[in-house]
Amino acid sequence: MKILRLIPLLLFAIFLQACDQYYADPLTRAENALEHNDYELAQTIADSIISGQNFTRLGTTQLCRTALVYAKLSEQREQDANMGAAALCMRRASELDTDSVELFVQQLNVDDQAAIYMPRKLGNVTQYELIPDESADSAAYGI
Repeated sequence: MKILRLIPLLLFAIFLQACDQYYADPLTRAENALEHNDYELAQTIADSIISGQNFTRLGTTQLCRTALVYAKLSEQREQDANMGAAALCMRRASELDTDSVELFVQQLNVDDQAAIYMPRKLGNVTQYELIPDESADSAAYGI
């Protein structure tokens, strides 16, 4: 008789678990979609996270997690735009709090650290590093 009373509680717990995954915050849903190889859904959710005003409201950890989603999407879908979005997120996260970015990266597993490596490097490049040094060209050509 006690077992019959536990069945509805067990079913309710399973239902709550399913609802929790469905109604989780968008970033968690994007991460879950990646885990289940649903790259289209992960892409859609990630794009909605950084679009418009949402981007300016993200904290350092959220930006780092979003960058990781984009970096993984870039690996799977081979789209440069995803790597660019990951770099943008890492740049913004570093502007907010570089120590938190370092802590976030240190806590990742080795595979995720490898995935986030390039966006971190791209996010740290300044506009001045992208402009070629004209004096170097002149010296190379004897001008």
